[in-house]
Amino acid sequence: IAEADRRLETLVELSGEPPRPAEVTALHHALLIRASQHERLGKRCEPQLRLSLEGLVSRRWTSRASAELIARLLESATLPESDADRRLFVYRHGATWPLAATIASVVATMDDRQRPVSETLEALAHLVQREGQGILGTKLLLNGSDLARDYSVEPGPRMGALLDALRHAQVVGSVRTEHEARTWMADQISRSKGADFED
Repeated sequence: IAEADRRLETLVELSGEPPRPAEVTALHHALLIRASQHERLGKRCEPQLRLSLEGLVSRRWTSRASAELIARLLESATLPESDADRRLFVYRHGATWPLAATIASVVATMDDRQRPVSETLEALAHLVQREGQGILGTKLLLNGSDLARDYSVEPGPRMGALLDALRHAQVVGSVRTEHEARTWMADQISRSKGADFED
């Protein structure tokens, strides 16, 4: 935990706001769970973990918000290596990205991965320094009204999937302007016809 605290402090110094005490406590809980279940924690353990966290909430030993944060942190098992993955990592975790990066770096150390985690953490922190507000505040360049009016897409699951895919494309940086968004959307609609969407 001491090493994790040092890593978190470095990340916060480089590019983030200090986490709240409750968030640091959630990180410590997640680290202890991760260490105790290092070999077993995974998809098959997730339902059991959720039940354990629900038990803590029902006994009022932790808040629901803390339990949800612990669960999210335990899902952050992989440090992002590419620029696109780093952008998605920051976007998905929002203001708690330093906590998620800290636990992912601890997991990487446990797994004895070759690449030094310090390089990956540094790249993540520098990305947030440069573009953090833009990534965290990503606003869709097109909305549902645009899709209905300009592309004849009816409200429903297909529209939602197209907008989610557009958000993904914006976060990773492959779509940056409204013109690019319109070109991208026209291409997705003509190629997909309701199938999977690409960024």
